[in-house]
Amino acid sequence: QPSSCLAHGDRCECVHRRIPHLPSSEPPNSAPTPVPNINHKNHYEIMAEQVQSILERMVLPLKDLRNRGLFSPNEIRSIVERRRQSEYLLQRRSEARKSDFLRYIEEEIMLERLRKLRKEKVLTEMKNERMNRRHRQAEDGDDDGSDGDDNTK
Repeated sequence: QPSSCLAHGDRCECVHRRIPHLPSSEPPNSAPTPVPNINHKNHYEIMAEQVQSILERMVLPLKDLRNRGLFSPNEIRSIVERRRQSEYLLQRRSEARKSDFLRYIEEEIMLERLRKLRKEKVLTEMKNERMNRRHRQAEDGDDDGSDGDDNTK
C-alpha cells in the first residue's frame, strides 16, 4: 500500500499515487513538497502530437494516390517526410515565418501539378489500352476463316 500522496493527501487518486513515495524527510508540520506532474507534456510533445494528427489526416488520400498508381510507395514516403518537415517549421515557432508558409504552399502546388500530369498519363494509357483491346477484338471477329462471302451453298 503506497503512503499518502504528498501533494494531495490520503484520498488522492492521481497517477503518481501508484508510485510508492519515499518517506518524507520534512518535519510533520511543514508544507508538503509539490509532486511534479508526470502527466504534463512539454511544448515539443504537444507540437509532435499536433503534427502527427495533421499527417494522419493525409493517410487516406495518399493511399488512394498509391493505389491508383500515381505515386510509388517511396514517393509517398518522400511526400510525407517533406510535409512533416514543413508542419514542424510552422508549429515550432511562436510566430511562423511567411517564407515557411510560402515554401510549403509551393511544394503542394508542384505536387498537385505532378499528380495531374500523372493522372492524365494514366487516363491516356487506359484509353489506349481499351482502343487496342477493341481493335484486337474486331480483328479476331473478322478472322473467322471465311473469305468474306456469307453465301453458303
